[in-house]
Amino acid sequence: MIAGPFFAAYLVRDLGASATEVGILGTVDAVSAVVGQFIAGWVAVRYGSARLLRWSMVLLPALPLLWAISTSPEQAALPNALGGAAWAAFNLAAFNLLLDFAPQENIPRYAATHQTMVLAASFFGPVIGTAIVAGYGLRAAMLVSAAGRVVALGVMAWPAQPRSAPRDEGTQGVGDLATAPVTEAIEA
Repeated sequence: MIAGPFFAAYLVRDLGASATEVGILGTVDAVSAVVGQFIAGWVAVRYGSARLLRWSMVLLPALPLLWAISTSPEQAALPNALGGAAWAAFNLAAFNLLLDFAPQENIPRYAATHQTMVLAASFFGPVIGTAIVAGYGLRAAMLVSAAGRVVALGVMAWPAQPRSAPRDEGTQGVGDLATAPVTEAIEA
């Protein structure tokens, strides 16, 4: 989100794109997102949402780098197409994992928290990007964006195990293990 808001400006100012080319590239992004969503659904069913998340995150750091080395609007079609598909896959996987990890009774709260974090990033990313662009230029913002995505990939690549099914009364989840002795002592 640091460099994303500036891609259209980069297209016009640095790559000399016309309004028609900007519109076509926006369409490329949207079409690849729709196609990517269908493919991501199949991949999630076959390989799991955690793998889909990791695979999509491998592509995400490359996108601002591909934008940075683009020298024409035609070359910008590649990061646009890959970006549409990769973000569609990422968002599908993130939502599926939210459903896997959230206790069923708290899914609305978890979903609202997730969306709040996305919106916060949508606010702070461009603010940070604006400061970088003002001080160092668009390509610097693209490099910082790529670096941040690599860090996020490193953090998100650590495996986590979602709950496989709703817990029965007699079973304990990982979060319950720390409080189990206290709960048992109180009940006794």
